[in-house]
Amino acid sequence: MYRFLLARDPDQGGLEHYQPMARSGDLAAIRKSIKESEEYKEVQRLRAQNADASQVGAYIQDGVAHFTDRLL
Repeated sequence: MYRFLLARDPDQGGLEHYQPMARSGDLAAIRKSIKESEEYKEVQRLRAQNADASQVGAYIQDGVAHFTDRLL
C-alpha cells in the first residue's frame, strides 16, 4: 500500500509508525493516514502534472501529424 500510494518504499520512521496498525489489521487507518499526509498530496500533484504534460505532448504530436498530412 505504501508503494502504491507514495510511489516508494517506507523509510524506517514509516515502518515504525505503521507496523503496529498493520499488525492489528487496521489497513483503513493506514490508508487514511497516508492520504492525509503532505507527502501524499505532493505525489498526487506531481502525478497529475505528469499526466497533463503527456496529454499536451500527445496533442502536439497529433497537431503536427495533421498539419504534415495537409501539406503533403
